[in-house]
Amino acid sequence: MTTPIFASATPLFKSAVHIIRASGDNLESLFAPLCTLPPPKQLARRGLKWNSTQGCFYERALVVFSPAPQSYTGEDCVEFHLHGNPLLVQRFSDCLLALGLRLARPGEFTQRALLNGKQSLLGVEALQELMEADTDLQLQQAQAHQGGSPPWVLAFHAELAGWVAQAEAAVDYGEDEHLSLDESALKIWATAWVEQIQLEYRKAQAAQWIKKGIHIVLVGRPNAGKSSLFNYLLKDERAIVSDTPGTTRDYLEGRAELGDLPLTVFDTAGIRDKAEYIEQAGIYKIHSLLLSADLILNLIPAQDSIPDSATEALIHPFSNKVMRVSTMVDQGPPSLVTDCSISLQPAATDELQQALENRFLGGHRARELHTSFWRDRHLQLLLNIQEALWALLNAPMGAPTEIYASALQGAWRHLCRLTGSDPAESSLDELFSRFCLGK
Repeated sequence: MTTPIFASATPLFKSAVHIIRASGDNLESLFAPLCTLPPPKQLARRGLKWNSTQGCFYERALVVFSPAPQSYTGEDCVEFHLHGNPLLVQRFSDCLLALGLRLARPGEFTQRALLNGKQSLLGVEALQELMEADTDLQLQQAQAHQGGSPPWVLAFHAELAGWVAQAEAAVDYGEDEHLSLDESALKIWATAWVEQIQLEYRKAQAAQWIKKGIHIVLVGRPNAGKSSLFNYLLKDERAIVSDTPGTTRDYLEGRAELGDLPLTVFDTAGIRDKAEYIEQAGIYKIHSLLLSADLILNLIPAQDSIPDSATEALIHPFSNKVMRVSTMVDQGPPSLVTDCSISLQPAATDELQQALENRFLGGHRARELHTSFWRDRHLQLLLNIQEALWALLNAPMGAPTEIYASALQGAWRHLCRLTGSDPAESSLDELFSRFCLGK
């Protein structure tokens, strides 16, 4: 038997309703001193009465009972809909502790759902994505993942299962039953799936940017258009825009979207050699931002005929993640060769958006990545599956059947870990620790 648990399912502040949920075995008898639970799946009013060292308390609550196994966790589940007074909630929580329940750990309800077969690992990960989504596309991505494994995984699973069974049968009964593997057909099959999984790996890399977001630092000489672009992307006048050099002393940070790309944008002080002390302090801070940036946008006014030496010296160590952007092209064509051009009067940022999508999404459209994997563990397991299939392909024709069987079994193990059917998946504790209480 598992210890019964409880937690708040709604934030703890004064409100109309506060929900406390509980899960465990034999909750009907456990809650008998408090009230008679209503019939299953029916929300009913109950009078809750309990005594404590603080006195006698009474609450008229709505209660719903979901008996095992037809519940979220697979155990008996009860929800109490109380009046949203934090003190009342605290006193009721004290009552539940006295009845033998304990406070749930973050994500423990969902963890029990997984262990009791009510949720898949991919479903749990999708639920976490749903709770953490900050953009419309992230929300749609999470909702798509709640549908379970992508179609290609289901197809690969079915086909791989057949080859594993054939290989194991050939190893165990080959001589007695005259069974053998069709090596040519197996290698043709593996070649096709290596190509497919390589494609899915590239899509997973792109989908990771959709989920995690892109950290972009804006640099350039004073009056290069950094603050104007920062305000445009944030759709807010966060930064002061002025013709006076040195207006931005410290960096500013904001969340934004460009097309379907989630961005964290940093506006920085203009780079110049003769900056005053406070301005120099702001410039000094830029270096730490450049170290952690995913991309550095070097903004260069269209009228500049030579690169700004101070800016070039600052970004030189990070040249592999620098994109040069011509600004103010509404005032004339760029004098220098850059990666893309923008104008904010009128607004024209299509080239910048396209350049970012090409760099981070690899030519994939963001909305094509809804069902793609994206977590680090997903990417590593996709690589592991590829390696197993390559081991199969590199085996010489006529190799012992055991070599093929071993490679197929390796691919099968990694696929099971990917979908969560392997109960030994080592990332579960970290995953559940990021859930909220009561989930």
